[in-house]
Formats: sequence, C-alpha cells, structure tokens
Amino acid sequence: MNVREWLNNNSAVVTIVAVLVLCFALAFIIWNNTPTRPGPIDIYFVDLNTGELFVGKNNEHPPIQAPSDNEGEYNGVRIHMYSCGDCPSRLQGRSVEDLASDGVFVAYYERYTDEARQALQRDMTESSPEDEMRYYEVIEMGQLVRSPERTEWVSINSEAGYRLMSRFGDRCDRGDTPSICRP
Repeated sequence: MNVREWLNNNSAVVTIVAVLVLCFALAFIIWNNTPTRPGPIDIYFVDLNTGELFVGKNNEHPPIQAPSDNEGEYNGVRIHMYSCGDCPSRLQGRSVEDLASDGVFVAYYERYTDEARQALQRDMTESSPEDEMRYYEVIEMGQLVRSPERTEWVSINSEAGYRLMSRFGDRCDRGDTPSICRP
C-alpha cells in the first residue's frame, strides 16, 4: 500500500493531525508575538541649557535632570522629532540645530507642570471618582508643549497646542507619514 492509498483510507486521522498541527502553529505564532510586560522604552530628551539630545525613559515625566544640570535643576524636556525616511541611529549628543542635516525635523518639546508631575506619581488604586476626575484634569491641563523656536509653553489641549502638534503631518513628499525618531 502506498502513501496516497493510506491517506485516502485514513482521511479522518489525516484531518485530525492537520488540525492539530495548525492549532499548534497558530498558538506558537501568537505566543511569540505577544509582548510580555513591556517595560519603559528609551526616548529622546533635549537639554535646554545646551540644546543637545540625551536618552531617557518614557516613564520619566519631564522636566527631568539634564546632563548639564546641577543638583536640583531640571532642564531636560521630551523632544518629539520625526523623519520622512528612516531615522538616523545615535542622535544622542547631537544638537537640535544639526538634526535637519540628518533629515530629522523637530515638531515640539513636551513637559509637565509641577502639579501634574506630582499627580502622575500618585497611587490612584484607592481613590474616589471625584479624586480620579481631579487627577485627570490636573494632568490634562498640566501637560505643556512648545516650539523649539519659542520659549512660551502652552497647554497641549489648547488651540495653540493642537496647531503645534499637527503642523508637521504633511511635511513628507508623496503623502508619506513621518516616522517617530527613537533611540
């Protein structure tokens, strides 16, 4: 008896084995592509004293201590920058002025008010609905953005904030979406 005859005579067994292999393959694919608890990722910050980029974690709420800061100073703010192609690697230590030569454009800087930073560090596990509403309101109003060319910070939820964050969406040719630059 050849293989083809055996497969035809045992079609139920063949079907069950095929379904099991398919289930195991699907489970393997899902298991390999499901992230484990994601930890903080590296993002870029800019030292407002020097204009140079440095790397921090996305769970740090700016302003944070910058490399040029003395103890108790916080002049490191998050920088949101994009590229129309691949972002260059190793932008750390580069100045904001040099980024254009690498094909990178800076959209805006981000920081929080002191009150919003304190709210972000609070434990909200045992809070009332009123506390939670106040918590989100403080954070929403305390998240600030500014253009690299200006010194005035505006609320991220203001009209000026919306304009600032959306002004680079159509910067790339052919309608491409800009890529976020991360370390």
